[in-house]
Amino acid sequence: MENLDYCDDVIDRPLAFFEMGMARGLPEWISSDDRLGTILHLGPGAKNIIGTVPMEFPTWDFDKPECLSEIPDNSCVGAIATHLLEHLADPRHLIREVGRVLKDGAPFNIIVPHGKSDLFIQDLDHKTAFNLETWKTLLSSEYYEKDKKGFPFKLGFNAIMGITESNVVVVTQLIKTG
Repeated sequence: MENLDYCDDVIDRPLAFFEMGMARGLPEWISSDDRLGTILHLGPGAKNIIGTVPMEFPTWDFDKPECLSEIPDNSCVGAIATHLLEHLADPRHLIREVGRVLKDGAPFNIIVPHGKSDLFIQDLDHKTAFNLETWKTLLSSEYYEKDKKGFPFKLGFNAIMGITESNVVVVTQLIKTG
């Protein structure tokens, strides 16, 4: 299994990827390395992250099973989804596609509102709720065993964060395992 040079650093410093969302740019330890390759930013265009390939929702229909079909298998070194998955009726389609396009060892960084937070509840366009157990259930439940090849990830980091109680988010890093 191929492992990316920066992946161990991301795992050793799990909050480092959170910088991306706050600064709207890749941290210096990523952007200075021109060997990285393509990092996808899946999310609203108004929240682009400099140094990533923006894939704006709803222009890209992430609810379709083959929503990233234009991107070759194992061709990306990272993916970031900021406040996107909660807008999808079935985010498993996109998660499977991200698993297909990421190289082994690559991170999939996700920020979604916690399902019981005001941030989630106040937006009528939110369709899927997340909590800390969502990712553990997806990756380890017997219910999903029939589809396990579609979710080639291990949980790298998973925490609840927020500035106030009303805007609590779930910050997760999934690592492609091959």
